[in-house]
Amino acid sequence: MNKQLISKERREYLRNKRYKQYMVWLTQIAILVGFLAIWEILANQKIIDSFIMSQPSRIWETFTNLGSNDLMRHIGVTVYETVVGFLMGTGLGIMIAIILWWSDFLSKVSEPYLVVLNSLPKVALRTSHYYMGRSRNTSYYCNGNCNCNGGLFTTNDEVASKVQEMRKNKELLDRDIVTGFFRQIKNNKIIANPIKLKIDRCPNIMQEQEKKDFIEQMIYYRKLRGYTQKQVGQAIKVTEDTYRDYEKRNIDLKDIDKIKKIIKFLKFEEEPQLSEYVKFLMSSPEKKLQKYLNKNNISKNRFSRISSVNRRTMIDWFNGNKSISEESYKKIKKAIIKIENDKSNNFEIE
Repeated sequence: MNKQLISKERREYLRNKRYKQYMVWLTQIAILVGFLAIWEILANQKIIDSFIMSQPSRIWETFTNLGSNDLMRHIGVTVYETVVGFLMGTGLGIMIAIILWWSDFLSKVSEPYLVVLNSLPKVALRTSHYYMGRSRNTSYYCNGNCNCNGGLFTTNDEVASKVQEMRKNKELLDRDIVTGFFRQIKNNKIIANPIKLKIDRCPNIMQEQEKKDFIEQMIYYRKLRGYTQKQVGQAIKVTEDTYRDYEKRNIDLKDIDKIKKIIKFLKFEEEPQLSEYVKFLMSSPEKKLQKYLNKNNISKNRFSRISSVNRRTMIDWFNGNKSISEESYKKIKKAIIKIENDKSNNFEIE
């Protein structure tokens, strides 16, 4: 609309209208932010029970970790079942409709049953036992019928609840303590029905044993902490089959990043028993080698000739484009020994 055709009063009216709309939006946002802030503060100060009411930070943490349990695979299964169910239901419905249209007798006979089925709530046709989540390690239970996995559980009333974080402060809870915890919930009538606890991780009592290498340490600490191979695999971003192959020695584990993640996740209580080559890779070898060459006034070309390592490959090491292979490590070690022997011989001659 041409501004020249709008009166001053009309412009003032439109300006006030826009201002009021902005104020409504800002007030709505402020109320939402204030509500979330008060909710979080009350939960942190234990004024409200976060076990019952949860809190925004927990909800956000759960939302950001949705992809850690094969979420896309489960979404794919759900979409597949939805599409297949829709097509089956549509096809079956068309067939039944044609039959009822073709036979007036069958139409009159089935009419009362179809009316009842149509008025019946669809949710009543589903199974009465519903479990949220799943776990491959499900050997410990207490009485009842509540499934707990990864902090979520449901009752026969189909009410989903958020369980207290049982790994808070990284404590390993004894199964008796966990059972007592849920018994108190039942006794206080927070949940009316008996509960069945499915523990996702159960630390084991392990006898101290001699561990010959890093793989045996991995297996020992995984069992000690009560993790499955799948859980450790998810923590280091590999598949369950790949991690199983690590433990079976079908795949040689030399990825430094994955080794560090395994040590951190399983909380090793002793020095990792790594091979000399892996220790070499974990010690920033490129920097050490560069420092050694500078100290001894050895050019990259000369060291390449002594070690029989391609110069282009060496440059890739120092630029961080390529890691040092085990074969190159052996050549480097042999070359350094030769250099040190030559220095010693020169010193003796002098």
